[in-house]
Amino acid sequence: CSILGSSGAGKSTLLHCLARSIPYDSGDIYLDDQAVSETSLNSYREQVAVVFQETMVLNGTIAENIAFGRDITQAAIEKAAQEAEIHDFIESLPKGYSTEIGEDFPTTNLSGGQLQRIAGLARAFAGCPKVLLLDEATSGLDPESERSIIKTLEKMKGKRTIISVTHRHETALSSDLVVILDAGKVLKSGKYAELYPET
Repeated sequence: CSILGSSGAGKSTLLHCLARSIPYDSGDIYLDDQAVSETSLNSYREQVAVVFQETMVLNGTIAENIAFGRDITQAAIEKAAQEAEIHDFIESLPKGYSTEIGEDFPTTNLSGGQLQRIAGLARAFAGCPKVLLLDEATSGLDPESERSIIKTLEKMKGKRTIISVTHRHETALSSDLVVILDAGKVLKSGKYAELYPET
């Protein structure tokens, strides 16, 4: 699902409600037919991962950045990297998953797309979420990196629910559902081709 709308339409607010990082005072959100309000916050957040536009890179190894403090195996870390299609690149580095990245290690020169795959997508996948929330996750990347990551996400269809907040129509083209917001309300929804038949 892609959520479209101009600046101030309420896209990020809706995403934060879905992530339960801000409260909502009416209605409810359902995950697998269960009201989110009836699920503990910790349990819910174990099922949902958020990837933001600004990637938070820790000072540490690539493996530590993907694990993000979770007690997971090296095999799980590598599986997440494979899903994010960054495993082969990591393996090509002299120190592999032990390569240190972050502000304290400026000599490790990674592109924005590579960092987003490591500290964004792979980190999210490592938690095995049912739902992946993307808040303009590719908008800060160069066009080639953005297209590449969009293709990676398309391969996730059927494996997990992906809800993407974006202002770029290109990102929404392959979505099963497009929701257009305006002034905090749903203006219309449907397939992209139905909503924009002229494109």
